[in-house]
Amino acid sequence: MKGHFMLKEILGTPKVLGQVFGDGFKTSKELEKKLGEVKRIFLVGSGTSYHAGLLGQIFFEDVAGVESRALVASEWNLDSPRFKKGDLAVFISQSGETAEILLAFKLARESKVLSLAVSNNKNSTLAKKTDFFIDITAGTERSIPATKSFSAEVAVFLKLAFVLARDRKVISSRIFEGLAKESLALPRVVAKVLSESGKVKRVALKYKGFDNFIVTGSALTLPLAHELALKLKESAIVEAEAMPLGEVRHGPLALAGKKLAFIFLVEANDRARAKSLAMILKKTGSPVLAFDSERFRANDVIVLPKVANIFTPLVLAPAFQIFAYWLATLRGYNVDRPKNLTKSVRAG
Repeated sequence: MKGHFMLKEILGTPKVLGQVFGDGFKTSKELEKKLGEVKRIFLVGSGTSYHAGLLGQIFFEDVAGVESRALVASEWNLDSPRFKKGDLAVFISQSGETAEILLAFKLARESKVLSLAVSNNKNSTLAKKTDFFIDITAGTERSIPATKSFSAEVAVFLKLAFVLARDRKVISSRIFEGLAKESLALPRVVAKVLSESGKVKRVALKYKGFDNFIVTGSALTLPLAHELALKLKESAIVEAEAMPLGEVRHGPLALAGKKLAFIFLVEANDRARAKSLAMILKKTGSPVLAFDSERFRANDVIVLPKVANIFTPLVLAPAFQIFAYWLATLRGYNVDRPKNLTKSVRAG
């Protein structure tokens, strides 16, 4: 069955989240001690892993109060940061063998900066050579589009941000324990989202004829907009562009019409603006599909369970991955093996 692995792997997300959060936010004592000395964090990745790094940047800055910056590996290699004492370079790669990531690590090692690998492969070159390694424990992914591994990377960064925030007394022990407790419910919440796959398929059927999408997000959902746009490109083979919700009015609105569909990944704190823009787009003929925890007057809304805002990415990602899967399948593509793509690019 074409697409069998991608669907199976998305459905494995609840188990993966249970593994990441199931230990009560425990981390390596040695790593935790080093993290306590960190003043700046650089997160380096390619494709899906870069998008996870964008969320990591938000988590580390907004939750833990640590200056952070996400960078595309191929750009890092052209213009790497000037490191200072107290810097940490985090290298994100599902395979741990991606050529750009290994080159970026080589450049960082020459600068003697503290390094951490976040990978799905404990036997990889990256895992063996960095100072510290975190196994995201996502299990095998045979489909080329990364799904459950993305959720695992995001969960790892959120978990580290909570630990940093507690240790630096940015949040109280009471709040920390509350977040840890809520994280344990995420596998059940995500399982509920995935149980609605049939409804998502019916929505995807309405959009199978579109070759052009604009995906929007705000704050926490903006990195997710970039990830969904990537998933639509590599699996459904459509033209998809991601942008901040507010930027739609600054030029892209001229493209609106019956041949262009919009997807809103709604940030709870920006819902009023999403509603307003949906009404404007409706008059142009462009349909709007919204992913939100509330229903409003978009053409279609995939309603998600309500969780604390900081956990939104972990509920939203599996939902839009299912949408991308069904859109690609309905368009007749083998999502496990998109044309011209391979699972990892190994350093040669």
